[in-house]
Amino acid sequence: MLISGGSRGIGLCIARRAARDGANVVICAKTTTPHPTLPGTIGEAVAEVERVGGRGLGCVVDVRDEATIAAAVAEAVAAFGGIDVLINCASAIFPTETENIDVKRLNLMWEVTTRAPLLMAKHCVPYLKASAAAGRHPHIITCSPPVDFLNWPAPNNPNYLVCKMGMTVGTLALGEELRVAGVGANTLWPAGSIATSAINHLMGNNADAIDGYFMTNARTPEIQVRGRGAKRSVLWGVERVRGACAGSVCGVGSVCGVWSVCGVGSVCGVGSVSSVGSVYGA
Repeated sequence: MLISGGSRGIGLCIARRAARDGANVVICAKTTTPHPTLPGTIGEAVAEVERVGGRGLGCVVDVRDEATIAAAVAEAVAAFGGIDVLINCASAIFPTETENIDVKRLNLMWEVTTRAPLLMAKHCVPYLKASAAAGRHPHIITCSPPVDFLNWPAPNNPNYLVCKMGMTVGTLALGEELRVAGVGANTLWPAGSIATSAINHLMGNNADAIDGYFMTNARTPEIQVRGRGAKRSVLWGVERVRGACAGSVCGVGSVCGVWSVCGVGSVCGVGSVSSVGSVYGA
């Protein structure tokens, strides 16, 4: 399993959950030394993967730089023999009113959020196809919202939403393109807000502000890998789900196990959060 944005937040939660089932997990991220306000480094994420039972590999990747993506994929294949699952979790978030759009930040969101999943897929697809041929039910999962123009996901600022919707449409189109090869591609999105370290960072790591915003409608990143029941988890040990490869639930495989996907292209799981400000040490 190769995860972009795997050193913190949702990406790290997915990595940790997969590792509990003994997965080989490749952490692709930029942070090699501690950030002053954002938790998590590549080395810490790899250590956590191995602590809970998986095998970890850390790769320094800037998803805006295709060369670093290609190098990480090559390193992953050399270490583990192939790639069965690609998780696109890297994202940039700078929502603002249209009249206040900053072009530099808009371009950053597009490069990290919309373009990067396609570049990640570009370099992983040959190995995902090989995985399909071997019967391992490979999959691409992208953390992005459902295409629902009646119930807009939050934040719904145009500068942010156009990038996230592009992320979704690109992934679902990948599913159609790769269907004949047996490679699934779907999106994963929770109900409500997720209290990630990136959001806390945007809010100045102010405990009162974070609690005030999140306490009534937010969940911790762990909700992406935990639902009401075991079979509704994003990743759940050795259950094989077979089905269509795009726009619906698909089998997800790895060299160490097979998991099922929940909430594909729509709501995932239900949970609650308590004391967000204290959880994230604002």
